[in-house]
Amino acid sequence: MSSKDYLNSIKNGTDEKAFTSLLCNLFKSNDNVFNKFIKYCIDPKNIFPNLVFDFKSDEIETKKVIKASNYDEEACGEGIDIFAENKDSVVIIVNKINSGLNGKYVADGKKKSQLSTYYNKYKDKNTLCFIMCPDFKKNELIEEIKKEDNEMENVYDFILYSKIKEFLKEENWNDYSHKDLIDDIINALDYR
Repeated sequence: MSSKDYLNSIKNGTDEKAFTSLLCNLFKSNDNVFNKFIKYCIDPKNIFPNLVFDFKSDEIETKKVIKASNYDEEACGEGIDIFAENKDSVVIIVNKINSGLNGKYVADGKKKSQLSTYYNKYKDKNTLCFIMCPDFKKNELIEEIKKEDNEMENVYDFILYSKIKEFLKEENWNDYSHKDLIDDIINALDYR
């Protein structure tokens, strides 16, 4: 049974939590997977060969809960979808399959969202922020960010599902414990 069929059979074919967990488990399967993935997203043509990330698999987690102090605690949802932190850097990845921005509030007369909350918590470190989404969702999210949290427009980069598929197809998975799932994950990405 392919992932597409499996995710749909458990009613999670378009569920952000299920898909985030699937990718997070892959990233945690080996110390190098997440580091290579982030490098690939930032520098796909390997223009900067010395750009290296050094996150260990135990420094990666899913659903890191961060709350803004000036609005309802329920507003921010369940937290950062994929979060990695070491002594030097932070990576924040928010997955958006169906939903738009959450945790909307006003601070200092400016509209904010979960994106500002997450970034502001870690902005004093070397922080990389990403929105992971199906390709068809990108333009909708760009417009929502411009309207609801425009200060984050140049802070968050997009990781499109097509980019994740490219990475999965190009990476050599022979030495990884989750290598048998790669085709299923690619099929699940195709579904989106």
